[in-house]
Amino acid sequence: MANPRELIFAAITAQIEKIRQENGYYTDVGTVYRVEMTADAIPEGAFPAVFVLDSLAGGELTPIDAEGYQLRLPIGIAAITKSGTSDLTSSARHTEINNLIHDIWRVLLEDPTFGGACKDSFMSDGPTFVDTERGEALYNCNIVVNLFFQRSDL
Repeated sequence: MANPRELIFAAITAQIEKIRQENGYYTDVGTVYRVEMTADAIPEGAFPAVFVLDSLAGGELTPIDAEGYQLRLPIGIAAITKSGTSDLTSSARHTEINNLIHDIWRVLLEDPTFGGACKDSFMSDGPTFVDTERGEALYNCNIVVNLFFQRSDL
């Protein structure tokens, strides 16, 4: 059996993989990664790419009773769009990144328990960076999940 942390990372990854136009979203996510990569290391057909990452801020573990714990676990979500031929200062490119941001919000807020993998979750929005020379746009946000588990789950 997978541990509670791994279950929530897998559930969030699976949720983000639903971002497809055929599912009613504005964009089609290319690939969802569980490892941090630079845009140069991502294959061309994998954009926009989304990353589900351990946050630099650690989780907060609180005992509830003799056997139970609550873990408030921040998880970083990053997305990269890339186009070497499009003008990132154009309104079409801004619409593209805004659609991707909207789709990430929508999919993460659709089921704040991620199929029961956690009790609940909340999002905090992050910055968007545009690199017009490289043809890239980067978006970051965080989601904090509340996991409840027993010693026997460890």
